[in-house]
Amino acid sequence: MENNVLSDHWQEKRNAMQEAMKQFHKGIIDYAQSSASGFDHRLPFNADLINKKLIAIRQRFPDFQWGALCESPFSRQDSLGNIENRLVSNIFFWHLNVYLSCRAFIPPFISVLEIGGGYGGLARLFYLGGIRDYTIVDMPESLFFARTFLEANTITGIRFIALDDTQNIKEVDLAISQGSFGEMPQETVNFWADVLKKKAKYVYSLNYLKGGHHGTDAIFPEEGWEIIKEELDPPVILGDIIGQWREVIYKRI
Repeated sequence: MENNVLSDHWQEKRNAMQEAMKQFHKGIIDYAQSSASGFDHRLPFNADLINKKLIAIRQRFPDFQWGALCESPFSRQDSLGNIENRLVSNIFFWHLNVYLSCRAFIPPFISVLEIGGGYGGLARLFYLGGIRDYTIVDMPESLFFARTFLEANTITGIRFIALDDTQNIKEVDLAISQGSFGEMPQETVNFWADVLKKKAKYVYSLNYLKGGHHGTDAIFPEEGWEIIKEELDPPVILGDIIGQWREVIYKRI
């Protein structure tokens, strides 16, 4: 006989709680993936755009295999569609480019620090790819959305650090900034450059070179770093966002 069997009353309450949690998650995630949050630029599903992105991915990463990688079913429903029996969105391909670039152009790594993790979409993709040592540092308000999204996707073990608690950042193999440096004041980017010289072996940056609605023209100080990969406007990100983008992978000297 199983232990802790619920009475009919509490089984009914449990079922109701589960449904309420689904609606809670849905409301929070819908907000996080809307333009109101500012986290990303999720668009209604467009098959032509998605096919162009898949072609760009395969051209850039000829050995690409889907494996477990796909979009979250908890994402905004109007952004979702199927391609090759995989759930995808335009933002999924943005995150996929970051993930595959790190896998392809950086030596094997096991620990990741993401600076400005939004609602956790990129963290989820790295988790699906087998990375379990993952930390997001962001505003406490943003971390609320990341916790909710990752909880809805039954992803555990992600470490969350608030911006006023950065002294607790540990050393990692790889630090990632996608869109965050380009929207920070220069003095804040300078602060992160100093932190990462002590804490990260590699830095992946996909940030505004110029333009963008909220770009600050801040640049990552490159003293003490070797550039091992650089590209302007990787094709897979085009069609999502205004501005010119620079993708760079730095190795600490």
